[in-house]
This record gives sequence, C-alpha cells and structure tokens, in this order.
Amino acid sequence: MRMFYVWLRMVLSLKIEMVFAIVFSCILIVYCSNPYAVNPAEFTLYTKYLIPIGVCVWLLVSLRLHLLITNSVPIDWIAINEIVESPKKIVANQISIAFLCFSILQMLIAGIIASAIIIAFSSGWDLFAFIFKLYLIYYALPFAWAWVTGLSISVVLCILFS
Repeated sequence: MRMFYVWLRMVLSLKIEMVFAIVFSCILIVYCSNPYAVNPAEFTLYTKYLIPIGVCVWLLVSLRLHLLITNSVPIDWIAINEIVESPKKIVANQISIAFLCFSILQMLIAGIIASAIIIAFSSGWDLFAFIFKLYLIYYALPFAWAWVTGLSISVVLCILFS
C-alpha cells in the first residue's frame, strides 16, 4: 500500500507530461479509428506524422518519470547506512513497473484502435489481430524506443549530477 502512495506522488508531480501523453493518445485513437478510410490498414498512411510527435511526448514523459524515480531513492545514502540490503533493486523494480504500465497502455490503445476498425468495417478477429500487430509494430516499437531512451538519458543525468 505504501508503494501505491509513492507512485501516486510521482504521477501527481508529472501533471503536464501526463496531460501531453493523454491528449496525444486520444488524438492517436481518433485519427487511427477513421471510419471514412477505404482500407482498414490505411490509418498507417494518414497518421505517419504522429510518430515523431509521439516519440517526443513519450521521451519527455519517460525522462521526467525516470528522473523522479532515480532521484526518489538516495542509493548512496541508503547503501552507506545499510537500511535496505539492495537499494538498486528498489529502483529497478520501480523502473520495470513503469515500463509494464507503459506496455499495458500501448496494448490498450492498440486494442481500442483495432476494435474500432473491425466495427467500422464489420470484420472478424483476423482483421483485429492484423491491426493489433500493425499498431504494435508501427507505433508501439518507436514509442518503446523513446521510453528506453528517456530512461537512459535520465540515468546518465543522475550519474552526472549526483
């Protein structure tokens, strides 16, 4: 339960970044779920300009979140006083939980877009699976790359300014 309050405090300090991520995700869902498209996979053509914007948004969110995570646990101080046996494990767990939440969000967005497209085209599960995979390859991979890049930059910044 205490971990929930730590996460809640971190998320509340990321207000503007979370607003950017939510607004971008909503715009992405609306544009990708275009019911006026001729081809179900046509959303990749109409929304290709959203990839660099999404990379910047997720890089910013990841950078700020991971800066908060790595600065929230004073690893050197904890290691000196031996309060916790492995303080780096705490930070690694927090980072992995953040990436898991990001991955779940990307899967939810892919499911929403694929569901909207199969409803618009009155198709079956084959199209759902195709659109789901297409979203994960076309969008989620660059966004995951931006997430890991933000993590790497935040770790380097923490090392340089500690």
